[in-house]
Amino acid sequence: MEIDITELRGMFDQLMRHVEHMGPKTINVPHDYYWSIPKQSKYNPYAQPSDLSLGQLSDDVYELRQIATGKKDQSRLRLFGWARYCRRSAKKSFRNQRC
Repeated sequence: MEIDITELRGMFDQLMRHVEHMGPKTINVPHDYYWSIPKQSKYNPYAQPSDLSLGQLSDDVYELRQIATGKKDQSRLRLFGWARYCRRSAKKSFRNQRC
């Protein structure tokens, strides 16, 4: 599967405009930790993952802030780390609102 970067940026921009239009200026994420599934198990729906580990959203946000402020090289940007943060934030902030 291939995803066009320009199309991805357009979808993300539209999503962020929608979120901003809804009004919240901050997002409260009460649960900082999440289960992290190893790469080799993540996309195999026929086997139950075994070696689970913990990830931490505050670590993901810290890393993104370091990249955004130029303190870390952008080549370290992990799109999936950003996706985890967005997914968790959306679930907690907009669960009772129509998005």
